[in-house]
Amino acid sequence: MSRIRVVLQSRTLSERLPAKVLLPLAGHPLAVLCAKRLANTGLDVVLATSDAHSDDLLAAVASASGVRVFRGSHDDVLGRFASCTEDLLDTDVIVRATGDNPFPDGDFVAELVRRMQAGGHRYLGTSSPVDGLPYGLSAECFTAGALRLEERSAPDRHAREHVTVGLRAAPGAGRIAPRTLLEEARPDLRCTVDTIDDYLRVARVFARACDPVHAGWRDLVRLLAIDASGRPRTRLTLGTVQVGMRYGIANRTSGYDEADARALIARAVELGIDAFDTARAYGEAERRLGDALSACGATGARVVTKVRPLGADADGAPASVVAALVDSSVLRSCSALRRRSVDALLLHDAADAKRAGGAALDRAIELRGAGITQEVGASVYDPDAAIQCLADPRITRLQLPFNALDSRWLEPAFSDAVRARPDVRIDVRSVFLQGLLLAPSAWPSWAECADRVNEGLDRAVRELGRSSRADLCLAYVQGIPWVSSAVVGVDGIAQLEELAEAAGRPALTAEEADAVRAAVGEVPERVIDPRRWT
Repeated sequence: MSRIRVVLQSRTLSERLPAKVLLPLAGHPLAVLCAKRLANTGLDVVLATSDAHSDDLLAAVASASGVRVFRGSHDDVLGRFASCTEDLLDTDVIVRATGDNPFPDGDFVAELVRRMQAGGHRYLGTSSPVDGLPYGLSAECFTAGALRLEERSAPDRHAREHVTVGLRAAPGAGRIAPRTLLEEARPDLRCTVDTIDDYLRVARVFARACDPVHAGWRDLVRLLAIDASGRPRTRLTLGTVQVGMRYGIANRTSGYDEADARALIARAVELGIDAFDTARAYGEAERRLGDALSACGATGARVVTKVRPLGADADGAPASVVAALVDSSVLRSCSALRRRSVDALLLHDAADAKRAGGAALDRAIELRGAGITQEVGASVYDPDAAIQCLADPRITRLQLPFNALDSRWLEPAFSDAVRARPDVRIDVRSVFLQGLLLAPSAWPSWAECADRVNEGLDRAVRELGRSSRADLCLAYVQGIPWVSSAVVGVDGIAQLEELAEAAGRPALTAEEADAVRAAVGEVPERVIDPRRWT
């Protein structure tokens, strides 16, 4: 039998939430609770921290709590891992965990190791959203021999700091845990501790756990899926285009004023929605979103924004001008949102990634390196553009239009491209086709398929036992494995509450999704692409 050693990587200095690993959680410092949970089935666990003075207190606290501690290089984390596992055989297994993610436990580790060994892999890791796990419920397992090979060949500081870069990139070596670890995928949830909001969220979960050290990881996910008021957390991202301007063919409202916008976003936070999508081109949306999140204390909410479309301003312009246009857009976005950084920065039009020799995307990547954003991606409108983006390893976020009428995204070319990039998060918009799927009377007169589609949707609602068209449409997209989140805009609080309730219901199975497609039949591309509605 191979030996298993869990190496818990931890340090005191952290930029967004300093000394977070020492924060109290369920009666333990965070890093200590992580170690005890990982060891709760008898696994060999060592907390690997640095030999810098800044980690002296962490090492002392962990040792006093009965946790074995190893101290090594501050910058060469890969070397630290190799040193604290040098007694293992090449065939033994190392599990990498981190001191700011308290959900993994001994059973979680055992399941990952079992799957790695059963598949004959040298590496198996988690990667939300592909694995269907909440963000932060993570670990990586690999053989000691694979780690030693990486330690000898790691080419640069980035690889040595992040330990498993080469293991994940090696052809045929890197494997992502399957989406079957949870009965219902929940990549919309977040259980890492990176901000004060994260800490308070996780603290509420452990406060409800009967035994914080021995509570099962699946039980903790179930608690995480319930907000502070006892309601299930929704699986939505709130789109804010309607907050900043009138939008949508079925929208019959006059738009939001300042008070309405603030009330809507506050209610979204109350309903457990902590992800928001906006853009520089959405009128007043960024400013109103920033004001509202600040007013209701949700400064840790996840925000995705988009660089304003560059268009003619970038055609023929030198790279320096295009980079300046990106900088200007991002600076204005952060100012309006009242943030120093955003969670994801997208090019509003994927075509902008090619202008001026790719200067806009190059600059976005530089901004990621500077900490202005955590992810860089693009908003696309068709599968060809998406496939081109997926071919660029620097892009880790996509947003695309997808709904029950749109079968373009189910074709093998796109499916294969997605399968090759498990690290990319894909958010889908146009779930209701700008409200058209919820409003039978709003269909344009030229859409000859309107009656057939409306009848098919209503029949699918009845036959599949869904509560409404909104429920059916959300359940359809949430059942697609590569969908991370549904981005939805709303006409008011009542609709927001309806969608939040619908989003908490089970997703459609593959067979049920097939039934929906059969019910609506083939739909012309002019109908599914709003750019062609004029």
